[in-house]
Amino acid sequence: MTHGEEENIIKESGIPYTFLRPPAFMQNFITPFGQTIKTQNAFYVPAGDAKMSFVDVRDIAAIAANILMNSNGNENKQYMNKAYEITGPEALTYSQVAEIISDKVGRKITYIDITEDTARRGLKQIGIGANIQE
Repeated sequence: MTHGEEENIIKESGIPYTFLRPPAFMQNFITPFGQTIKTQNAFYVPAGDAKMSFVDVRDIAAIAANILMNSNGNENKQYMNKAYEITGPEALTYSQVAEIISDKVGRKITYIDITEDTARRGLKQIGIGANIQE
């Protein structure tokens, strides 16, 4: 199920919502990609030359906390039933990120573009996305 499908289910339920939509997490370079960066000096993503705005999850948490603290129940509805696109300071390709990581760690890190099918198979092999359709 995609994020859009999940949002539609919530909207149709009538439950009040506020959607925060970050495009990509900075922490992905530590958690899902960290192992191959350490062991293979590479990370694998099906993204081609697409530019992404990477966001730190702590910044997303700060935004969510601000919304929660300023919603005041039914008195303040400015965030109710709205969606917010969250972006970082700059959109970068994964190749550009690999160059930045390389510079910071002092060794060459490579971004390897893979197919979506390869990515799905890899996720399933490590127990993530068992419900992902091919």
